[in-house]
Amino acid sequence: MIEPFRHLTNPTPTGLGPALPIGTYVLYRDVDRYLAGHSDHTRACRVIDHPADHLTAGCSSLLDLRTQEQIVSVPVEFLRVLDPAEIMHDIDIAPLRTLDSGQTLSAAGAWLAAHRRETN
Repeated sequence: MIEPFRHLTNPTPTGLGPALPIGTYVLYRDVDRYLAGHSDHTRACRVIDHPADHLTAGCSSLLDLRTQEQIVSVPVEFLRVLDPAEIMHDIDIAPLRTLDSGQTLSAAGAWLAAHRRETN
């Protein structure tokens, strides 16, 4: 007999992955908040520490970038590394144009001006 929900479970436990380097920017999904349907389940964080005991191997302590709250012993399975190239992509492709008044825009200003034109 075929088990109808077998594909929904992990066939074998994979164990905890290695801790991420301190200073790495990550997205953290709070699984309890996610499963409960809360809208604030995902946070942008930075890895600040690694627990020293063997019970929390493969975990990292985080700093929430918005609230400055520390989140301790987060399993790496609930973290996604934020690629610096992705974070900086919008600035890298921003055209550095001048305003009609002759002023040069910053990269961020040029990005805002370009996107404002695209939506109008």
